[in-house]
Parts: sequence; C-alpha cells; structure tokens
Amino acid sequence: MRMDSRHNPVIYRGRIVNPKVDGSCEEFQNGCLIVGVDGCIADVGPWEDIKQQLSAAEGWRTVDFGSQLLLPGFIDLHLHFPQFDCRGMYADSLLTWLKKHIYPVEARFGDSSLARGTAKRLLHELARCGTTTAVIFSSVHAEATDILFEEAASSGLRAIIGKVLMDEGEHVPNSLLQNWRLGIEESVALCRKWHGASDGRLFPSVCCDLFRAAYDGSGSGCQITWSVCSNARVRDPRGGEPYTKAVSAQAKLR
Repeated sequence: MRMDSRHNPVIYRGRIVNPKVDGSCEEFQNGCLIVGVDGCIADVGPWEDIKQQLSAAEGWRTVDFGSQLLLPGFIDLHLHFPQFDCRGMYADSLLTWLKKHIYPVEARFGDSSLARGTAKRLLHELARCGTTTAVIFSSVHAEATDILFEEAASSGLRAIIGKVLMDEGEHVPNSLLQNWRLGIEESVALCRKWHGASDGRLFPSVCCDLFRAAYDGSGSGCQITWSVCSNARVRDPRGGEPYTKAVSAQAKLR
C-alpha cells in the first residue's frame, strides 16, 4: 500500500456491502475500508485480515460506524434538472403533466440565478442521499447547462450532463423551442468546454439526432442520452410511427 509520509490515510470500519463488476456481491460484517491521501480507496475487506497489514497505521484516523452499512455511491441514470421542484405534481397523463407543470417551470431556467440556486440544491440533495454519479438532462438553455456543469465541478460529484434540444412540439412554449442548428452549436461549445473536465468526472451528452449531426465520426467520445417516449399517443410527425417504435429502431442501429 502506498503511503505519504506527510499525510495519513483514513480507516473506515463498518458492515460493508461491495457489488462487483461480475454481478456478485461481497459482504463484510466486520469490514474495513481505507481511503488513501489521494481520496481513492486503497483497500477493502474484512477488518481481521486488513489490520494485520497495518503495522504502519499508528496515528491514522479511524472512523468506526459499528454495524451500520458502508455502500458504494449510488448512480442515478435518469433525472431532469428543471424538474427538481416538480416532485409530487400530478396529472392524469404525460402530456397534460408536461403542459401543466413541466414546461412552465423549465421556461424559467432562462434566469441564471434561478438555475444556479436549483443546481446547488439538486447536487446537495444527490450527495445527501448517497448518489455520487448522475446522468442529468438539463434544460434547453445553454447558460443554465453551463451553470449546472460549474456547480457539478465544485461539488465533487461525477456527472454526464446534456443540454436538451427541442425544436418542435405540441403545446411547448415558444421560449423552449430552439432552432436545431443553434442547439447543435451550443452543445458543441459545451462539449469542448466540459468534456472530461474535473479530472474526468464530467462529460456532456447529446440526443441521437444531435449526435448524428454534430459528432458522428468525430471521435469526441460524447455520451448519447434520450428518453424513449412513454405515451403511445405521441407519434413521429415525419413518418407516423409511434416514437417508441421509431426510437427503438434507432437504438438497434447503435
């Protein structure tokens, strides 16, 4: 184990549950996790095994959680930045919900002070609940998305964040509709600024059509995120097929 003579690692003890990449899961009832001076996990396992290797651990700070669980950070694979304050708002259908609650709230994210305040609260709540990585849909506003990146960078969380592109839609306020070329230009600018930032913790993402137009063959490594429509009444105006079928067909090509 590498050690720094100027600083000491920290020993965390407790009941550790450790999911592994092969699908199995380790559990250490009397577990030990050591965090090195670089903030990375240096070792994890049963306390009885690890303590025998810690002859040089005198003076290391120990945090003992007893029988409490120590878990890896949670990963939220789908959340919407503008919808943070819309939790618990009900409507009898998706389209009604969007029109009544979501669109009016998202339109307010053109206000940079509101965007920054919401970003701070969202990221704090994620950390408070043990979520250390998130895939976040922002709003159509490039400045609000940039602010979300800034706050994510200072928070220490890992995030994949995408500016939403919306150039058409029934009942969508004009303030949320954007020319697709402008949306591409703004997303490219965000990608150049934030891709791999904060020691590789931050990455931008784009929707399928935007990816094809702006990044296809560029080798940018940009992530792709989209929502498969959950309302059967919404149809693709270009081909008449339900969006669910159309998007699923695109997904198979990737």
